[in-house]
Amino acid sequence: MVPSPIRSHQWFSGKFNQQISNKLEENGSNCNCQVYSKLDWVIDQDTIVRPDCMIVCGNFTEDYLTRKPVLIVEISSQSTKLRDRNTKYNLYQMQGVKYYIIADTENKTVEVLNWLETAIRKKSIAHSN
Repeated sequence: MVPSPIRSHQWFSGKFNQQISNKLEENGSNCNCQVYSKLDWVIDQDTIVRPDCMIVCGNFTEDYLTRKPVLIVEISSQSTKLRDRNTKYNLYQMQGVKYYIIADTENKTVEVLNWLETAIRKKSIAHSN
């Protein structure tokens, strides 16, 4: 059996989902978006990913996502850092995901990548121990 993600990973994932869900609800009918955790995105028969968090807009009633999300968050660790910054980075960019956030709980940073604006922003995050 594979152990679950570490405490800091779980903390960040929960906080992100909570805060984004609250913001989306505040927008009410102006926004038709939902936050999902650990939901499979079936890109094609051979490519299925399960981002830590993602935002999907529009009508979505299937059991698994089959179209690109608007935003993806990967919570990076020593064991996933290379995959998050290379394999997933390239895949998400090729698929046309608008925003990709890489959260590094070890270094307490968040990188926001917006490929449409070719902007990268790096920000420190607060973390409760």
